[in-house]
Amino acid sequence: MKSPADKVQTTPTELLNTKEAARFFRIHPHTLEKWRMNRHPIDFTPPDYVLVGRSVFYRRSTLELWLQRRTFNHTADYGANPRTLYRPPRTRQPMKPQRPPRQPTKPEHPLTT
Repeated sequence: MKSPADKVQTTPTELLNTKEAARFFRIHPHTLEKWRMNRHPIDFTPPDYVLVGRSVFYRRSTLELWLQRRTFNHTADYGANPRTLYRPPRTRQPMKPQRPPRQPTKPEHPLTT
C-alpha cells in the first residue's frame, strides 16, 4: 500500500524552449538568439540559459528574476537613454587615404629581350 508521501509530486523547474521564452517576453525568438550569440555592452546581460545537448532552454524562474533586475522607475535609474540601452555607441571610422590608380604595364615579349 502506498503512503500519502508517495502521492506528493515534486514539480521540476519549468524549462521553456526559445519560442516559449520569447512568448514570455513578448519578443521575437530571433531576438533571444541574437542576445545569446552577440557580445553586449557592459550594462546588458542576456538571460541565462541551459543547454541540453544542442537544445536551448530557459528556466521560468530565471526569466522572472531577469525581468525584475531590468525593472526601472525612471531613465536616470540606469543612467542611459532607453534607445541606447541595448546598443553600444557608434563611432566614426577615419577614412583611409585613397591610392592613386595603377598604371597598366605592358608585358614584355620573351623573344624581344
